[in-house]
Amino acid sequence: MKKILFLILSLLEIPFIIISWIDYFWNLICKTISSFFFPIALLAIVTMPITFINGLILASIIFIKHNTVGNNISFAQAVNINLSRFPEL
Repeated sequence: MKKILFLILSLLEIPFIIISWIDYFWNLICKTISSFFFPIALLAIVTMPITFINGLILASIIFIKHNTVGNNISFAQAVNINLSRFPEL
């Protein structure tokens, strides 16, 4: 039962990871363009709520996955695992 739940949560995690990478590249493009023309930076601010909600969902899935398998981790550790997927901008 634990393996099936782990698999379901892993499959549920995939679309959110894809959204995170799209958002990462969007922020990278906005950061690059805003070095030439500052008002473009406002476009990256518009997507911040989506980024935060997506990060919260991913951290929650990681937290549930690890705790169902038996690796008791805190939510802060789940957030760090999620953030370690992406390079720093």
